[in-house]
Amino acid sequence: MVASQLAGDFYAFVRYFFKAVTGFDWQHNWHHLEIVEALMKCHNHESNRLLINIPPRFGKTELAVIMFMAWSFTRNQSCQFIHLSYSDELALDNSSRTKELIESEWYQCLWPVPMNPKRSSKGLWRTKAGGGVKAGAAGGSVTGFGAGVSNNIFGGAIIIDDPLKVDDADSDVERDKVNKRLNATITSRVNAKKTPIICIMQRLHDDDMSGFILNGGTGEGWEHLKIPVMDEKGVPTWPWRMDVQQMAAKRIADKYVWNGQYMQEPIPDDGEYFKAEGARWYTKAPEHLTYYGASDYAVTEGGGDYTEHSVWGVCPDGNIYAVDWWSGQTKADRWIEEQLDLCDKWKPVAWAGETGPIKSSVEPWLKRRMRERNVFVPLRWVNHSTAKYKTGNARALQAMWEQGRVYLPKEAPWAQDLLRQLTRFPLGTLDDKVDACGIFARTIAKVWETEPVEKKQEPSVIKPDEIRISDLLTSKRTSEW
Repeated sequence: MVASQLAGDFYAFVRYFFKAVTGFDWQHNWHHLEIVEALMKCHNHESNRLLINIPPRFGKTELAVIMFMAWSFTRNQSCQFIHLSYSDELALDNSSRTKELIESEWYQCLWPVPMNPKRSSKGLWRTKAGGGVKAGAAGGSVTGFGAGVSNNIFGGAIIIDDPLKVDDADSDVERDKVNKRLNATITSRVNAKKTPIICIMQRLHDDDMSGFILNGGTGEGWEHLKIPVMDEKGVPTWPWRMDVQQMAAKRIADKYVWNGQYMQEPIPDDGEYFKAEGARWYTKAPEHLTYYGASDYAVTEGGGDYTEHSVWGVCPDGNIYAVDWWSGQTKADRWIEEQLDLCDKWKPVAWAGETGPIKSSVEPWLKRRMRERNVFVPLRWVNHSTAKYKTGNARALQAMWEQGRVYLPKEAPWAQDLLRQLTRFPLGTLDDKVDACGIFARTIAKVWETEPVEKKQEPSVIKPDEIRISDLLTSKRTSEW
């Protein structure tokens, strides 16, 4: 009687076994029911792609990983799951806890599920019916094992729990590796089309796995359940876990963490690294500007990155003005011509880019076209950054921005796109315009550092008896004499 009731009601199973294993009552909240409902759609083959965004410590791992996998074996001992997280250690711990629950006396009394003693490691364990769990890191290999079964009943899923480590959220390399793994490897490990893939995570970046999925990165439609820590009126989602005072403290402590991990909106509306209020606007640039150009070059036509050409005017008072811009996903021959068009128009004193492989491929071609078009500009190359995070490349610009020295043209349509990238940096999906700005700022900072300081010439003191006749003949005498 109890076995059939719990096998037929997942949430009853959760509360029963949470109490049995921990000795504590399950602290029920409405958001748990929303997660259960979403999981049941996957179980009933009503949905095969599910993304859940939820704050940390809100029961996601207990519900969607450990309890969901353990409950599934009450209905089908041949279920095959793949469970992935940002680290082997976390995934293996969740796998181990699931196995321990199934092997517990409480569970076995209700549903005898014999285990395969030859396959009983944390990374891969199996039941004698052929089911089991393969666990590992989301960025690692999951080959050699598939999830789900090909018959009409629910037979397992791929469950991804926090695929990206918090410390790696600002790393383009780490985010790209995990996102590419989703398409290249993870989605191919389903044994049937109806096998669900479930990703449950807190938001960390605009281009984390959630952002990748929501922006169509997999080419598939996903059910999306977003659970912020509070609603639009400020009412806490789960006061037992986080009340109003605790939310206020979190919000003050770190705006990035608050927006991403707690509100599931990783981009602050008003910007953080570059605050929107720091922008200065102009309708007509001042006269006597010295013009510089800076580019962030993309090497792949039609790829994810854009080539960005920027032109800046530097005022004697130290203010800088963005005066012109071009961007595109084109072949090098096109963006070289666009760069030289800007050079011909603005006559910059120098044009900056980053060193590295792109310099070796671009510079000879660019210089040849300069000679052919009779358009010349000195090229300056700033060191290619080896920093893991891009914020280091933008610090010079950030300092100018905070001082209110960066001016954008009010009427130029590209200025709004530029501001959007700046205020979303470093969590935005696109940051090529920010890179071009950073290259210019690093260049002009070096120019200012190396410019000689003009010393005012002190007037010489001449005694009357030192004046020569020849000086008097060529100089205009003052009233002093």
